Amino acid sequence: LAKLYKRQISCFFLPDIPKKSRRPSDHRNLSLFNSNLSNDTSLAIRRASRYKTLLMELNDKRYYEIKYKWQGELKIKYPHIKTIDDENIAEWLRNTMGLSIEDQLKTNSSFDFYNLLRNLIEYKLGVPVFQFKMPVEEIQGFCYAEEMPYCIAVNSIHHAQTGKIFTLIHELGHILKNQSSICYPEKVKKD
Repeated sequence: LAKLYKRQISCFFLPDIPKKSRRPSDHRNLSLFNSNLSNDTSLAIRRASRYKTLLMELNDKRYYEIKYKWQGELKIKYPHIKTIDDENIAEWLRNTMGLSIEDQLKTNSSFDFYNLLRNLIEYKLGVPVFQFKMPVEEIQGFCYAEEMPYCIAVNSIHHAQTGKIFTLIHELGHILKNQSSICYPEKVKKD
């Protein structure tokens, strides 16, 4: 049963059913999307939620308040942030992470740049980046950003490394706006 339902054996001995993991919402409001998620995507959401719980058990709230002090600085510098398409915000974020254009251009491949960007987001901003196998046609990534610790999940089977980079930056944008999100590929209605 544990393998069939992808649950730990100990779950079957618990006195109550564990709370269901909350799925991030899609803020682009794609009405054409079917809300039923595959088993792989549901498993990725449960894992990310579990990892967030484990991180909170390992580090107290004060730890994350210190890690996310950059967020307070962002709100002071840009108090009415609703969109993040401002070049000044991008420049501020680059400086906060320590990512110069020169460093970016020194990377040898999109694979190297993805790893550099992921490391900077994790170590400089304190946001863990998880990679999970999910159907590419269903989901590109998601993030949790409404309560600490924040996290980003990227689809590990993206066909192109540049797609992973885009998803990582896109989800980081949601975190800057304190907005948990799940991002589906664009659905086009065919007539």
